Amino acid sequence: MRRSVLAALIALVVLAGGAAFYYFRHRTQQPLARPLAGREQDIQSSRVAAVRETPLPNLLQQPGLVSRRFAPMRLYVSVAPEIAIKRTDGGADSSKDEILDIVPILIVLENDSYQEVDARRDLKLEGEELFNVFVTHSASGIVFRHSEPAVETVWGPAERKTFKVPWQPTIESLPGECVISMRLAFGGSDEVQIRTRLK
Repeated sequence: MRRSVLAALIALVVLAGGAAFYYFRHRTQQPLARPLAGREQDIQSSRVAAVRETPLPNLLQQPGLVSRRFAPMRLYVSVAPEIAIKRTDGGADSSKDEILDIVPILIVLENDSYQEVDARRDLKLEGEELFNVFVTHSASGIVFRHSEPAVETVWGPAERKTFKVPWQPTIESLPGECVISMRLAFGGSDEVQIRTRLK
């Protein structure tokens, strides 16, 4: 399980690295010398657009990772595609098996622009919650809920904040398919979902 989680984290780093590479390469390129008459406003607008957000797609999905852009913010949700919920001691007595304590759900909120973003001021965040997460088991229904308090609501340019949601499996978390749904509390955002399988 730890290797799968690590692989997802590496994927996040690769995506972020690609965005950073694009940004710095763009800044070091010199514009072509050409007359600006009649096109100065268009050129200035394109430059502003280039530094407001990275060139990553609005939605990116792969096993163990989903990424989606919401206005100037980019959301990453990562969980292992398969999770062994029981630890066995290798003996014949299954009563000694242990249920996994925590299934880590990694959530990253990144300012996908190069300007400061205040979620309350710029994204219409209201209330005391930043986001909500719930896990739905294919056989048992909703087996976990989590609300993240809106403690830090300001992101500096290209700043990233990481949240580790501790899903604690219970007796209801039988082997089967699970859907992890996450909804941001600002911007009228839709749910982002990622799947995992308990085994």
